[in-house]
Amino acid sequence: MTQTRPTRLFRRHSLVLAAGLSVSISSLAIGQVERPKDYAGYAVVQVTAENAAEIESAMALSETIWSERSGIGAFEVVASAEQLAALTQAGLEPVVVIDDLGPMLAAERAQLAVLAQAKNPWFDSYHPTAEIHSYLDGLVAAHPQLATLDDLGDSLQGRELKAIRITGPGDTSNRPIIFYNGGQHAREWISPATVTYIADQLLAQYGTDPLVTALVDQVEWVLLPVTNPDGYEYTWDSVRLWRKNRRNNGDGTFGVDLNRNWDIDFGGEGASANTNSETYHGPFAFSEPETAALRDFIASEPRMAGHIDWHCFSQLILYPWGYSGAPPLPADLLALYENLSGEMSSVIQSQFGTFYTPQPSIDLYPAAGVMGDYTADQGLLAWTIELRPATSGQGGFVLPPEQILETGIENFEAVKVMASAIAFPFRITADAGNPAFVDPNTATDVSFSIVPQPGIALDGAPTLLVRTGGTGPFTPVAMTHAGGDNWTAALPATPACETIEYSVEASADDGRSQAFPFNASTAPLSADALTLGSLLTDDMEADSGWSVGSPDDDATTGLWSRSDPEATAAQPEDDASPAGTMAWITDGRAGSGVGSFDIDGGQTTLTSPLFDGTDTGGAVAQGPITAILSYQRWYSNDQGNSPNADSMLVEISNDGGQNWTLLEEVSENLNRWELKTFNVADVLEPTDEMRVRFIASDFGAGSIVEAGVDDLRVEVRACTNRIGDIADGFGNLSPDGVIDFGDFLALLGLIGPCPGGVPGCTGDIADDFGTLGNIDGQVSFGDFLALLSLLD
Repeated sequence: MTQTRPTRLFRRHSLVLAAGLSVSISSLAIGQVERPKDYAGYAVVQVTAENAAEIESAMALSETIWSERSGIGAFEVVASAEQLAALTQAGLEPVVVIDDLGPMLAAERAQLAVLAQAKNPWFDSYHPTAEIHSYLDGLVAAHPQLATLDDLGDSLQGRELKAIRITGPGDTSNRPIIFYNGGQHAREWISPATVTYIADQLLAQYGTDPLVTALVDQVEWVLLPVTNPDGYEYTWDSVRLWRKNRRNNGDGTFGVDLNRNWDIDFGGEGASANTNSETYHGPFAFSEPETAALRDFIASEPRMAGHIDWHCFSQLILYPWGYSGAPPLPADLLALYENLSGEMSSVIQSQFGTFYTPQPSIDLYPAAGVMGDYTADQGLLAWTIELRPATSGQGGFVLPPEQILETGIENFEAVKVMASAIAFPFRITADAGNPAFVDPNTATDVSFSIVPQPGIALDGAPTLLVRTGGTGPFTPVAMTHAGGDNWTAALPATPACETIEYSVEASADDGRSQAFPFNASTAPLSADALTLGSLLTDDMEADSGWSVGSPDDDATTGLWSRSDPEATAAQPEDDASPAGTMAWITDGRAGSGVGSFDIDGGQTTLTSPLFDGTDTGGAVAQGPITAILSYQRWYSNDQGNSPNADSMLVEISNDGGQNWTLLEEVSENLNRWELKTFNVADVLEPTDEMRVRFIASDFGAGSIVEAGVDDLRVEVRACTNRIGDIADGFGNLSPDGVIDFGDFLALLGLIGPCPGGVPGCTGDIADDFGTLGNIDGQVSFGDFLALLSLLD
């Protein structure tokens, strides 16, 4: 638990920074300063270094690094007019990216002042350390059964490294620990805000979100929003763009880069021995109280299993290693990092379209002595995530507070992916082709991928658990290995208009078991047994009436065309149909390069012919009609000079195209065909005048955008035969949607064996004992008993 600490007072003194700025700190509490640096006249410039000496020169001649890392090649620094001239003279080829930081920082200060008075929701603004710590106090007070405070040590100036520890009730002795920290670099304000948001949501969603609840029950979380409280406070009180801690180096310079002070390739490439450098690594590894405290904390927790260190900016998901000469990761561990990092990127992008590039840390620049490499070297699954924005032009380290909440939301999705890999023995996913609807009285196969985590193996075959009727026990069904990590099983035949519920259970060789979905006992997967009324399939092998163009179209190249696509780095080589060749592609030609025939200059629209979303094949529907729309799509926009700047809109109409409703906005880059399935009624009411259209666009300068559509399918299903509904109210064999006396009259005329003795004839709904659904090939007294239980 945290300790109560007195307000720390300091004598008035003057601190002289490497840049020559004199900053006075009052004799009152930390945070009161006379003249915060306003950066008026300072520009952000891109420089190009060809060797380590030029990197050092660029940092020595500039005010501060603006990029998250520096290395051979292009990176950005902050420079006054005099420093810009010095960079030019040194041959570092400075190019101005932001003319003047002064107005940007002045606007931020003014906005934060307004927000502080407005009493808006907490994540509408940034907050200094004391307010973050107070917020953690409030979370613990609101969730005492789940959360406690943890003092991980003190900073150089005696500030607390205050963390929150979160886990579900019960014995925690065998739960893995996941450690998240932010704010190693003081100026990266979005980092502490994001870590605080994750803590908030772990608690807020416990008991309501099944996955979050399972994760909190299975994992012990430790979250440290502010790793560098001295530097962080200094950015609020004095120098907004300060990066390091506040170590007095004894030579007129201040600060050690905490994220170069870890004992992993200490002093290597990407760290500096120059005390004036923004990447100064300190006199020795763990020389700083902040890093030493976290080293000791990690060592004291043998259950520590995972770690994320949050930074900004660049929108990157970085995994080991970040230092030069690191040994290669074992193949299975590398595959795990690649797969999980890709999934984390996908779920982030699924929220607001923001793309985070997953890559090895060293692909950014070599960096020695960083925390992510240290924790990975200790055997943890470890990442460094660079948060929003993607570029300097979008704000760099000065991310507008309007983006705090979205950044937290999208990263919380990544947290769930990462933590699931640690908390659970398997990664279980349902096949995209598993049906939401099944044909009545027909067994239907379902498939799942069950991937053991590294070091784990299945203990026997997994089990499919099924039931109908919504109550009672589940019946186990053995699953069959379908190769690799794939398993299949058949859903038993289900009576018309009933719902079959199912889930998967797998056991691991370490004694653990896992259900899918996590809340399978209360919210299993399900499929409705509805009669197929009509089915439309279009594999695009022939022209079925699709149209290209709309009044809003203005693309100059890359227009939709039906073709056999030619492979490029952004375009498929084959269509999606197993036996087909043709698909709708945004110009399927390859040309001389990836950008020869991609979309340029605007948008291009592909519209389907009319289809009927209400055609039940002449049967009378007993309730709502369900229209299921599916298609295969291809989309790529992650290449060129403006990657991930565009999207494809998929829209649907139920009035022939007069009005349109958004079905999905596609921005993910999968480099493969993706099957998408929608229940039309979830979006708008099905009619007999349905259309769907695909609007692909390139509005970014230099983007490479390609899209494809194939295998459109529309199936209309309805409940057209309730079990026991065999007649109208007068006993005529014509179902009327009601089970009443007329059905008993009709049943009297059907007593006897089914024709040919085949079970399931009209009226055969039970066995001799009235067990519903246990058809026995005859209409007898048992069917009357069963019918009694179905009366409306």
